[in-house]
Amino acid sequence: IQDGVEEIGNGAFSLCDDAENGITELKIPASVKKIGVIAFYKQAYLTTLILEDGIEEIGANAFSWCPLKEVIIPSSIKEIGVDAFKKTEKLVLPSGFKSLTGRFFSPNVTIQSDEFYIDEFGVGYNKDKTQLLFTTKQIEGAYTIPEGVISIAECAFESQSEMTEVIFPMSLETIEWWSFAFCAGLKEIVLPSNINSIGDSAFRDCTNLTKATISGQISIDINDVFFRCENLQTVKLGEKIYQR
Repeated sequence: IQDGVEEIGNGAFSLCDDAENGITELKIPASVKKIGVIAFYKQAYLTTLILEDGIEEIGANAFSWCPLKEVIIPSSIKEIGVDAFKKTEKLVLPSGFKSLTGRFFSPNVTIQSDEFYIDEFGVGYNKDKTQLLFTTKQIEGAYTIPEGVISIAECAFESQSEMTEVIFPMSLETIEWWSFAFCAGLKEIVLPSNINSIGDSAFRDCTNLTKATISGQISIDINDVFFRCENLQTVKLGEKIYQR
């Protein structure tokens, strides 16, 4: 990609399984700030990717199903979309890397920075484990968020469809937008009394969710938080919950 290009559009180079015309090596310059959704989706022969420092956003499925061997994420990145590097063999978060939210899958995530902690389920936290930031693997069954976590970042569990239960800590105060969007395996959620903020569409399209309990003192729009939760039958609200 030529220097000076600032954005690569959605689907720009997607779906190429032609060996003669497929991309095998790709270098994206520092001038590019955003790589769009499915920009290089299923480039079947793309094995080498160099991302120069300067890139800030990589869209969902941008390099999904590309047979990339190793990708080093530059420290300028602020957001990586869902499954942006699905099937990448090795993903490296370098030293100095401090901020990352969302969901990205790679069988081997190497963190050279001491700013993050990733547990055995592939869930990433900040250094002091007060912020749940991202997930790197498919979670199956129940997942327990440890005590001490104060916030769950935007899109952190997006599309974790195999996750059937989440046990929230009493310390939790904030759930950002789309944190649990498209988590079709969830059937019931119970939020702790310390919750004071739930972002837009936090549980949208949780299609098997039937019951939700929300305590604490908070003002929320039920229809927005649980947008298109078509099987939701009961929402139990605490005394200090204010519905907009």
